[in-house]
Amino acid sequence: MDDSDPSFDVRPMNPVGPALRSHLPLDGLGVLAVAHEPSLTAETRGELERLAASAAALLRADRSR
Repeated sequence: MDDSDPSFDVRPMNPVGPALRSHLPLDGLGVLAVAHEPSLTAETRGELERLAASAAALLRADRSR
């Protein structure tokens, strides 16, 4: 993923499994990818952004050991 902004409710190129995907970059450390059926609410998007920030912090901490 080249974009530094999250993308939500994207239809996959190969539609197998859940209908939608959301991708949240982890500060250059990777991407949190989530597959889901219904569109995400603003509240759920915020929760995913907080989860991605926590995951990025854990990855950074692990790399610094």
